Amino acid sequence: MPTRDFQVELEKAMKKETPRPQTHQLENAMMLILAPNHEAQTACVSVAFPYGDMNSMQKWGLPTTHFLEHMFRKGTTTRSVHQMLDELDWMADEHNAFTAGEMMQYFQTADSSELPSAIAILADQVQNSTIAPERLALEYGPITQEYARKLDSPTYPSTLRFSSELYGDHPAGRRCAFTEEEVRRITREILLEAKETMCKPDKCALIVYGDFNPDEAISAARESFEGFTGKSTAPEIPEAPLAQEHKEVLVENEKIKRALLWVGVKKPTSKNMPDLDVVSFQIGRAVLSRKLLFALRTDSGLTYGVSVGGSGSKCYAYTEITTDTKPDDLEAGKSVLTDVLRKVADGEISEDDVALAKYRAARAERLSVHEVITKAHGLAFDALHFNKPNAAADYLPNLRKVTLDGVRAALQKYMDPDKALVLTTVPKRRN
Repeated sequence: MPTRDFQVELEKAMKKETPRPQTHQLENAMMLILAPNHEAQTACVSVAFPYGDMNSMQKWGLPTTHFLEHMFRKGTTTRSVHQMLDELDWMADEHNAFTAGEMMQYFQTADSSELPSAIAILADQVQNSTIAPERLALEYGPITQEYARKLDSPTYPSTLRFSSELYGDHPAGRRCAFTEEEVRRITREILLEAKETMCKPDKCALIVYGDFNPDEAISAARESFEGFTGKSTAPEIPEAPLAQEHKEVLVENEKIKRALLWVGVKKPTSKNMPDLDVVSFQIGRAVLSRKLLFALRTDSGLTYGVSVGGSGSKCYAYTEITTDTKPDDLEAGKSVLTDVLRKVADGEISEDDVALAKYRAARAERLSVHEVITKAHGLAFDALHFNKPNAAADYLPNLRKVTLDGVRAALQKYMDPDKALVLTTVPKRRN
């Protein structure tokens, strides 16, 4: 039994509302998403495109988008790479970029007084990157090493097999790491073509989250992106099929000494789920995570821990359960895991389970400075992938509506053990 009234605690945690973002469209069709939150004491400015390595693999057969992400930060027609980094280091607590399967994003933090300058730098990177040959030559090494970390990882063969078994020939099932030979096939001409194909205002969003003046942000965006024109012609990725049958796959790996157990269940993307279903399923997944931790570690000692999470983008989504154990304990661990998964999917959860998960979710919404960056990333994904820029603002209202029956229904609907991929990796026996 709980030691305190979680319903009361839940109401306390949910008193603060998440600010609803303002959505604007600039004259060039670029999306502007503003989410003021003066508790943050800083702001995160981000430029995002809904294209990533899956899109570039479709067109060029190479991770072009990832390379482009690096080169946008290596000098423009108005700033050398050193000038750019000097400005950013003086202005921003953090500045970086990343490429995912269907997202390329650049971001930096800035005080409110520095907001126009922060927007101007991002606009300069997007519009005026030179992709200079001498800088390109220097970037092959770091990008090769970035991929080498994945290729050298003992668990990479399992990661690749997991994706390919779950999604087959769909881009979501293809590899995400490349050799030096493949990286060096990316030329300046390919990168310039990729920039012209993907980086256009009609498929771009500027996101500002945190402590700032919205009027100043709108003015700075219009001024900095005034010359940003054109329309994207990048290939779109089709939605991955949801059909899935139960199967078990065994992978041998001589690089590991423990047994890895992964379970994957495909689900609709957030774009194709009712908002309340999205939140109910998140709460259900939190309940599952806690029950698995108790069963696999606290009560049986079979494993150090277990992770229940999700991955996906505009065209695919799945729930992933991962754990590891001694090879001799593999079958026992698999039995415990599948037993808990089936019980939860069948609705064997309580009001207290849901109340605690809702309380912890609401409490996690409290903002820290570093979470400002995460919030900005989330706004980009919600707006560009799912056309739901208000998803974060609607989260707590939807959280209030989550019920035990709703969580049970979401789990039964989106977490079917009979359609799960179970992939096991064991140490390869040496002769």
